Amino acid sequence: MSVGKLGAEELRVPATKVLPDGRKRLQRFLALGNADQMGDKTFLPWGTPDKGEITATTAGFDGLRLVDQEVDKVRLPEGSKECRVLTFEQIPEKDEIVVGKPAIIRGDDGRITAVVDSLQFSAANPTPQKVGATACPVWPVALAVTGTASTDLLTRTKHGLLAGDAVKFSVLTGGAGLATATTYYVIASGLTADAFKLSATSGGAAIDFTTDITAATLALVVVLILANEEAPDDGALRRIKRTYVNKGVIAISSPKKLGMGVTQTTWISVLVRQDPPGSVVGVSTEKPFGVPVYTVTTLSSSDGTSLIGDAGAPKLALRYQKLVPFENPGTVDIQTYVVPSPDGAGPDGEGIKFVQEPKTTFKVLADIFIFYQVETTIAAGDKVYDSAAGYWNPASWPKIDFAYTPLRGSQIVNSEGYPGYRMLHLGESPKTLTAQTVQVGLAWTLPVVLGTICSGDNGFAPVHSVTLSGGPVDPSDERYVLDVDIEPAVFELADGTRVARKTIVVANITPET
Repeated sequence: MSVGKLGAEELRVPATKVLPDGRKRLQRFLALGNADQMGDKTFLPWGTPDKGEITATTAGFDGLRLVDQEVDKVRLPEGSKECRVLTFEQIPEKDEIVVGKPAIIRGDDGRITAVVDSLQFSAANPTPQKVGATACPVWPVALAVTGTASTDLLTRTKHGLLAGDAVKFSVLTGGAGLATATTYYVIASGLTADAFKLSATSGGAAIDFTTDITAATLALVVVLILANEEAPDDGALRRIKRTYVNKGVIAISSPKKLGMGVTQTTWISVLVRQDPPGSVVGVSTEKPFGVPVYTVTTLSSSDGTSLIGDAGAPKLALRYQKLVPFENPGTVDIQTYVVPSPDGAGPDGEGIKFVQEPKTTFKVLADIFIFYQVETTIAAGDKVYDSAAGYWNPASWPKIDFAYTPLRGSQIVNSEGYPGYRMLHLGESPKTLTAQTVQVGLAWTLPVVLGTICSGDNGFAPVHSVTLSGGPVDPSDERYVLDVDIEPAVFELADGTRVARKTIVVANITPET
C-alpha cells in the first residue's frame, strides 16, 4: 500500500481514533528509509496536512494536520519492524489546542512541574499567557483510589504521592469519616509506592475512616503557575510549550549560627520571591529555562525574626551571663579618739584620725545583652538598662579639707583627694570633726590632728578642724551598668542599611564565691 505524496511505503492500515474532546486522530506507519532513521529528508514540518490515500479505513478522517512524528515499532505478521509513526489530528483554524497529556515531574524536594504542549496554526493570532500569574488549565491531575477501613490505607498503584502532600476528594463513595472538598495530608506512616494514609494536619495522626472506600477521586491541592512559555513558529504551525510550577520556596538552607545572637538563613523560591524571617542581606535572581528563581539570605535574631527593630530601633538578639572583674572602691573616714595625757596626771585630750581601707577587686556575675540597631550613639536608657541604678563610672572622689596649727609651727590649710575611694558613710557628707586643747585646772592635754600634735597656746588654743566630703555611693548589692559598647557597621542589609552591634553589661555588685 502506498501513501501517495508522503513518498514512503505504508506498513499497515492507518489507526484512527476519536479523542475525548471530539477531535479525530489518525496515525500512519511508514517504512523507514535506507538509513533506518528519521533524517532531515523524512522530517515533515509540524502542521503538514495528511496527504495519504483516503481508504475505507480513513474515510471521514480528512483535513487532519501533523502533530507528532517519531520512530517506533509496528507489529506485522512476519514480526515487528521499525517505522515512522506520523500522528495527524484536527486542529482548529484559530484557537490553540492542548495535545497529549501534560508531562508531570515530581522533584526530589516534592515540588511539581507540569509541561503542557499546545498547537495553533501560524496564521492565527498568538495567545501569550502571563508568566507568574496564569494557572495551569489541566491541573490538578486526578487519581482514582480505593481504601480499606480496617487499615485506614488508601490504595492506588504507583500513586506518586509524598509525605506532606495536601489532597482533596472530588468524588468519594464510602470512607465514612472523610469528606469531599476538604484538605487532607499524606503522612509518612503507612506510605508505600501503592498505598498511603491521610491526616487532618500535616504530619498528624492517621484518620480512622470506618467504611471501605469503593470508589474515589483524589487530587493534589497544588496551584501550578506559568513559569515559562515557548512558542516557536515553523511557518505552518505554532507549537507552544508551557511549563507550570507550584510557586514558592523550593529549598531552605540549614540555619547557620554566626554567633552573637545572629542566625543566617537562605531560601530559594520559584516565580514569586519569598523571604525568610529576618533582615535581608542578600538577593539574587536567575532565570534558568526562563523560570525566575530567587535566592534570598536573611539575618535574624534569637527569636527568628528581624535582626533590628522597627525603623532600625535596638532589638535584643542575645542574653548570656559571664563573670567579670569589678574594682570595689576602698573606704575613707575621719574619726575622733581619746588622746591620753602625756604624764597620766592631766586630762585626756582630743584627736582626729584618718581611717583608710584598701580597694579590692573581685568577680561579679554579669548579664551581657547584645542588641542590633542602626543608631551608633549611646542612649540615656542604655545607662539604666534592666533596672540598673545607673552607669558605674564615678565622676568624683572624696576629699579631706583640713586646717590645724602644729605645735611650734604655722597654721596648715590644705585639701587632699582620694581617687578610687568612697566615704565610709556617704550619708554623713560633709563630715566635719574638730579638736582643741583640753584643760582641767592647771593641767592640759594638746590635741592631735592627723597624727600631728597641735598647739594649745596656754589653754586658749585655736580650734583645729578636718572635713571629709564627696565621692561615690557604696555599690554593694546594687545593680549597675558596667559597660556599653557599640560596634558600627557589623552588617550591611540589602537596602544599604548598616547595622551596629551594641553590648550592655549589667551586674549586681556582689562578690561571687
